[in-house]
Amino acid sequence: MKVRRYKNFDELFYNLNREILKSPQNSLDYTVSAIGYADDVVIQTESHDCTLNLADFGYKMAKWTRTVNAVVGKINLYNFHQELQLATSNCCMFNFYNEGMTKGGSLISIVLRRHDKRCKWKECTVFFRTVEVEREFAIYLVLLHILLRDLPKSCCNVSDVTLFVTQMSASAVAYNAFLEYFDLGVEELDETHPFIKAIKNAKQKYFTEGCKLSNYNVIKRLQNFYFSKEELPKIRVMDLEILEND
Repeated sequence: MKVRRYKNFDELFYNLNREILKSPQNSLDYTVSAIGYADDVVIQTESHDCTLNLADFGYKMAKWTRTVNAVVGKINLYNFHQELQLATSNCCMFNFYNEGMTKGGSLISIVLRRHDKRCKWKECTVFFRTVEVEREFAIYLVLLHILLRDLPKSCCNVSDVTLFVTQMSASAVAYNAFLEYFDLGVEELDETHPFIKAIKNAKQKYFTEGCKLSNYNVIKRLQNFYFSKEELPKIRVMDLEILEND
């Protein structure tokens, strides 16, 4: 089991990915082909503050909308808000919407805790089945931040957050599109590790000038994002919401 602690979600995303790239031997358990894995990861943060711009990872607003609709049952979230305000227990759970996902969704649930029923909900635990840390994790952290930010202020003041990730994965191919974001160059990475070797092989095959676009749509989208000089419209966290305000 790996345990990591960070100040907030921004620091979590940036530093965790840099650790994987700079010290895969300390952060990954094993590598299969071009995917690195870490099992049973526990991440603690002092707050859920998050300013990640999803456009930095090739996402557009349509992706945000699809993610919210696929993961959050809005009626269930509204009912959860009501439950938090009326509950007399010290523990309350919200289950994410995973209907139709044959393998199960990435997000499973969140649990809010407090020490006394007269106190506000302060502590939060988030359960992940799995997550791709180099890109997908960003949109889930934004979603979690907004969900926690917009809880009823009358009974909630969530700060401490713990994430339990059963299996965390990292794509050697995808990292090539985002190395600049993590302030690293491929030449700085230690290719004696199989995951870093896979990153450098993918760089040569897919992310060098003159290379052909892949037949795989996922890789092709990463290539188009990497080689495109067009700046995508910013997606500001402050402009996003899950439940529309009345």
